[in-house]
Amino acid sequence: MARPTSARDRLVRVTAQTAALCAILLSLGGCVGSDLARRATGPQAELSPPAAVPDAAAGASGRAR
Repeated sequence: MARPTSARDRLVRVTAQTAALCAILLSLGGCVGSDLARRATGPQAELSPPAAVPDAAAGASGRAR
């Protein structure tokens, strides 16, 4: 394999390698993104209604009269 002899040849080689790397990373990024989207939407637990709590202030004010 011949080494680049000028700055232009070196720029072309680096640009081609960068484009190839970007293509590989974009294709792998699509695979990872779909897996994360499935994990984010899991089943949710249902909450029970709040318990009735007697109002202590109403009971105390009724006795003072």
